[in-house]
Amino acid sequence: MPDASLGSAYLVDDRAKIAHALTLQSTSIGRDASNEIIIRDPSASRFHAEIRQENQTFVLHSIGATGTLLNAKPLDGPHALTEGDSVEIAFVRLRFTHSLGEGIAEAPPAVSVGDEASRKPTIGTEVIEVDDENLASKDLRRIELTILVVAVLVGLWWLATRR
Repeated sequence: MPDASLGSAYLVDDRAKIAHALTLQSTSIGRDASNEIIIRDPSASRFHAEIRQENQTFVLHSIGATGTLLNAKPLDGPHALTEGDSVEIAFVRLRFTHSLGEGIAEAPPAVSVGDEASRKPTIGTEVIEVDDENLASKDLRRIELTILVVAVLVGLWWLATRR
């Protein structure tokens, strides 16, 4: 539901020259197609952040696995936005403002349509498992063991020659 008491506010993508109006009580941001602001970057979480209207201010909440930057610093909790604040999600920078500048168009409302990009896992959060049957893994263990044996032998030789 819109809250006109706070006046107009936008997140502006200056590179794309698009402004996303913050007209809802809560505006979701992320890669999933159900968000009001969709970030088409595989390193963005499906549900990355949201901006809530709280106590006559717009408050940024980071909810994604890969973190959100506010004015180039990691966001460690909810933060009230002020004019000109820079919000970085993945590799997309958005500027918080109460007015649109020249050449900036309002983004059309997001359409909630699922797509392949929405369902893919977020890049940077997956756990990489090494298969024990993997030949490279076996070679790496052999190299590590060889280095350990050589280090022990050098240590024993050094102790024996000190006397």
